[in-house]
Amino acid sequence: MYSYKLNSHENILLINHLKNVGDRCSEIITEKDIKFSYEKEKLMYVSKVMGYTHDLGKGTKYFQRYLDQMINYGKSDVDKNLRCHGYLSALYTYHLLKDYDEELALMAFTIVKRHHGNLENSDVEYTIDAIQVKSAKKLVKNQLNSLEKEEIKHILEELGLKYVDENLLLNSIEDIAYEAFEQLTQIQKNEDLEKYIVYKFLFSCLIFGDKEDAIFHKFNNIKYDIPYNIVDEYKKIKFKSKNSKLGNIRNQISEDVEKGIKESNNRIMSITAPTGTGKTLMSMSAALKLKKKLNKNMKIIYCLPFTSVIDQNYEVYSEIIEKVMGEEKVTNDRILKHHHLSEVHYISEWENYNDNKAKFLIENWNSQIIVTTFMQFFNTVFSSRNSELVKYNSIANSIVLLDEVQSLPFKYWLIINKLFKVMAEKLNIYFIFITATQPLIFEQDEIKELIDQPKKYFDKFKRTKLHVNLDSIDYNSFLVEMENMILENEEKNILIILNTVKLAQSTYEFIKSLDLENTRIYFLSTGIIPKERRKRIREIKTGNIQLDKFIYNKIKGLINDVSFKKINNTIIKLNKIKKRKIVISTQLIEAGVDIDMDIVVRDLATLDSINQSAGRCNRENRGEYLGDVHLYNINNENGKEYNSFIYDNYLISKTKEVLSEKNIIYEEEYLDMNKEYFEKVRKDMSEKESKDLIEAILKLNFKDVANNFKLIDSKDKVSVFIEVDEQAKNIWNEYKKIMKQDNPLIRREMFNNIKKDFYDNVINIFKNKVKESEEMGIAYVPYEGLCASYNKDTGYKVEENDVIL
Repeated sequence: MYSYKLNSHENILLINHLKNVGDRCSEIITEKDIKFSYEKEKLMYVSKVMGYTHDLGKGTKYFQRYLDQMINYGKSDVDKNLRCHGYLSALYTYHLLKDYDEELALMAFTIVKRHHGNLENSDVEYTIDAIQVKSAKKLVKNQLNSLEKEEIKHILEELGLKYVDENLLLNSIEDIAYEAFEQLTQIQKNEDLEKYIVYKFLFSCLIFGDKEDAIFHKFNNIKYDIPYNIVDEYKKIKFKSKNSKLGNIRNQISEDVEKGIKESNNRIMSITAPTGTGKTLMSMSAALKLKKKLNKNMKIIYCLPFTSVIDQNYEVYSEIIEKVMGEEKVTNDRILKHHHLSEVHYISEWENYNDNKAKFLIENWNSQIIVTTFMQFFNTVFSSRNSELVKYNSIANSIVLLDEVQSLPFKYWLIINKLFKVMAEKLNIYFIFITATQPLIFEQDEIKELIDQPKKYFDKFKRTKLHVNLDSIDYNSFLVEMENMILENEEKNILIILNTVKLAQSTYEFIKSLDLENTRIYFLSTGIIPKERRKRIREIKTGNIQLDKFIYNKIKGLINDVSFKKINNTIIKLNKIKKRKIVISTQLIEAGVDIDMDIVVRDLATLDSINQSAGRCNRENRGEYLGDVHLYNINNENGKEYNSFIYDNYLISKTKEVLSEKNIIYEEEYLDMNKEYFEKVRKDMSEKESKDLIEAILKLNFKDVANNFKLIDSKDKVSVFIEVDEQAKNIWNEYKKIMKQDNPLIRREMFNNIKKDFYDNVINIFKNKVKESEEMGIAYVPYEGLCASYNKDTGYKVEENDVIL
């Protein structure tokens, strides 16, 4: 038996790594019900060959010396180009596949070449001039001269692949360049979105298998065991003694959705239901019933537009599993939360992970149910980045729930329509779009509404009436109206939603100056650090004052038990005194923040935003009470509408068209009103952004697609760490120590341990509004200078019309 010596990673033989990755790539495709124009067996073979050859270039003396030096000394003097293995490995891949399928061989060549990097535009990838050919030949010749040829021959033989002569590899560089140019000519004529999807899918299979084996040396398959009726069982436990009109309507809607699932053969569906009708439970139940109907192992990916509401929905789903399956079953292989602030901690029934293993499992959605953001999902769909595409294969064989889809920018409706229809068919994905205000992304015959005649449920809801006033009102006059409203409704909870941070801050200060009795006044905006924002939302929802956990533990540690008990009892007594609430907020409160107010005031916004704001009013349908939603069109001293600082003028104009000549609109009219709005938007909207993206996709310009699809444009924003208290000071000092660590891998691992607490103190501000200079990659407000930049009540101090998020 041959004695293998070449390594791919520390203590991992190259032969073992190549075999594991190739077998894993093939297994991933075997398990997926993909339906490309390429035969499934052909893709399985191509992916296996990619896995078997992707690191063959590590068989040079250059790479082996580099690996040995890095293991022993943490640094290496080996030339970077000579130790790189992607291009040489890709040559092997191409030659072993070119007689099998020329097109897929070239695709596999570029995938292997790029497997440690990001996908490039095809015009860059497939264009190589004479100078580049000469440089590539020189590099490959040096690498081939240092190749451990005997062991490479044995590796290929054991993997069932033929040996490729080194001279053939070297001399074929020009041939590949020619074939690439020919392929580019064909790509320019491409009219099928499939190539874009299959390219990314194969790339994802390879980089996923590569990283999984390097980290775990084993496969991490999911065992699907969440019962299809778990939501039904949970409702029996949770609501067994509760019976209400709203509860009955929720049950009727759920039954309608379940019936729709049984009758639907569509891959693209929708749930259109009024706000506050239990869509969180309803949508999960629908997904599980669909999974049962399909009788397949399908991931459920539940997506929301805002990070701020991910925790809330994750906790609901965790509670469902806990109540029905048992507390010990609430594990990350069943339910997983993933956004950019997620803790790097993964728990399965068998093992706990806190390191790179946890990071890999979380970022690759290794779970039965994933609760994540639009940002994470759409970045995966449109990205060219290695770190985001590694989970692209995970969205095949999945049920994707997109909640609050009205927040998707209208400029992307066309590309979402075109791409999702192909992805659904090719990758076996079922999409369910969920909202009270369904945008017209798909034609009626392209999407199946799971609720038979949604209007019958909107007609049953008479919770609110919208008072429309589109006439301009200056800010001072608006404040007078607010004062009168507050004084005339002394027992009513009032929510005031304004379009700019400065406007909201000024309004908060004005209302605070009224010195109101028996009233708690709250301010919310993204300029408030996240941990304080969450605390305020909890207090608004429950009506109970809550001490920050760190402060709570600090007080407890500083005083004796008797004194602490007195403080605790005082808080309990205060919470028993029912006080009305006045909340001043920016638009962050619109979607997913589950609060219930008596009166809502809204500065003019787009109609879908107005509808979401109305969803915070009389949410729980309190008997005969009809909640009031007041719409104002506030102008600044120059006569400019404040909505113009936030919203697209085109969308505001369509909103005004729909609302013009209306004084009061009742909730049962909201559905028709929103339909009219979206029809007007779609009729005249520009499709340029979508059409440009479609053209880039057809040309396989991966980088251009990624750069031009932006749900949130954050390029001009700066993260700012706010040192609000002793805990924040400790975290910042820990961060400074971490940033002094030379090794980037160790630095990242150390930061992951404090990431959640760190970002609990971070806000995002437009670059030209930040007063502080950056320290170690982030702007920093020290506790000593807090007053100059940050107000603990109203957050980051901004100028007139400034926007934070």
